[in-house]
Amino acid sequence: MKEAESLIGAVLEERRLEKEAAAQAGKTPQQHMDAFEWMDQHYKEMGRSCDPVIVQLALAVTGMHTTTDMLAQLLYDLDGKDNLIKDLREEVVTVIQREGLTVSSLNNMRLMDSCLKESQRLKPVQAVALQRIALNGFDLSDGTHVPKDTPIILSAGMWDPEVYTSPYEFDGYRFLKMRENSATETETAALAVTPTSDHIGWGLGKHACPGRFLAIHEIKIVLCHLLTQYDFEGADNKPPQTIIMGTATLADPFALFKVKRRDQNSSNVLSI
Repeated sequence: MKEAESLIGAVLEERRLEKEAAAQAGKTPQQHMDAFEWMDQHYKEMGRSCDPVIVQLALAVTGMHTTTDMLAQLLYDLDGKDNLIKDLREEVVTVIQREGLTVSSLNNMRLMDSCLKESQRLKPVQAVALQRIALNGFDLSDGTHVPKDTPIILSAGMWDPEVYTSPYEFDGYRFLKMRENSATETETAALAVTPTSDHIGWGLGKHACPGRFLAIHEIKIVLCHLLTQYDFEGADNKPPQTIIMGTATLADPFALFKVKRRDQNSSNVLSI
């Protein structure tokens, strides 16, 4: 914490001096497009203050934990699905050989995108979502009255059989099929980064996770490496068990995997 205070404090002090110098010179101070500036403006608009060190550390921990958890869970979901893994490898090789490793090519890995969205559907990082406070009192369809200022939270379970066929089964092709057999609006809804009322793993509305685009690209890059460089399979006789901690749902940290490097001829696609 002390090291973070020293590092972050130096940056903030430099910016403070820049703003003072700009004000004295009658100039508009430089706007930094980052979390420091964003949070400072946000809390000022609310008439509140925040500790920038704590905020920055919280953002870092949140970003690292959730991406790691999502990647681990997808590997568990892929275990034993040899045909799906084969299709994923073919997609990675085809796209990278055609386009290289770019943001655009990552977006064109549609099967991988579908697998990520499906894995998150079955096990989101939180068992609940859409934490809100009622701005006004209202009545639910069953007559339940929700008073003003009541904290509200919804289940993040995305297993409604009226929405998803075989909702408790992992189908890596589910959202790929949705994209291929739908209009533009539905195709967008099937993207891993798109939150919808039927898929709230990222939240919903203007408060949806702002880091989801970076997270999906990060995980796709790691998956490209793992799929082309290694063979892997579960080493336990039992499937990984989701760990419940409060409202958090964590990918099993104790699951064991056997990993073997693939031969050079099958894994050199990422040498570009």
